[in-house]
Amino acid sequence: MTRGGKRIGKEQQLAELLNELHTSDRWLDNHRLRKLAAYGTNLIPELENILTRSLESARTTVTAPGAGGSYAVLHALFLLAHLRSEKSLSVILKFLSQKPDFLDCYLHDSLLDEIWEVVFHLGVNQISELEKFILNRQNNTLSRLAVCTALVQLALHYPRRKGRVEQVFQKLLRLKKDDSDFVGLVISELLDLKSAALRPLLLAALEKNKVWSGIISAEDVSRSYKNQRTRKLTPTDLLERY
Repeated sequence: MTRGGKRIGKEQQLAELLNELHTSDRWLDNHRLRKLAAYGTNLIPELENILTRSLESARTTVTAPGAGGSYAVLHALFLLAHLRSEKSLSVILKFLSQKPDFLDCYLHDSLLDEIWEVVFHLGVNQISELEKFILNRQNNTLSRLAVCTALVQLALHYPRRKGRVEQVFQKLLRLKKDDSDFVGLVISELLDLKSAALRPLLLAALEKNKVWSGIISAEDVSRSYKNQRTRKLTPTDLLERY
């Protein structure tokens, strides 16, 4: 086979794999995932296009994305994380900044359970961008929480970044007013850091934002700091996830 024939063959195979990625209403098998991931950086623009096209639908009334639509977005996010495509963080954060009904349409429970891992892998060298995202109170609350989880885990996995992450959360906790439930959930996440520098700010934020004690209380904070245990989460490998 000629070089041109090989190139056409690879392009045709990629087109077929992408078509399946778009139309599948379930998880892909590991064999197909390996084939897709093998395209490396050549795959990244195709994955970003999936997110971009979904963002275009946000300009109109959100409707169900159709067979395989929401799965295609999840496939794209997890593959971009697997490929460590840090340049894709901007389009991912734009995606996460959309309204709740849009995000629920595409991400469902994954927004709370898994999306932090995507941000963790791609934001490790872009903490300032993550800072801008969580300080913007116009962004989706659950998306902000997912980014906060990623930041906490970055501090635990990369100790040299802990000081920078603490600076981010100092700014967040000092905001004049924020959603009380969001603040309570962020404080719960921050207990994993056991940061002495953040402790007084946690307690002040609880009072200032009138956080419901059913989410977290000052007593909960004190108990957590006494046991000194941290909760270091391990992101799931792409093939294990599927």
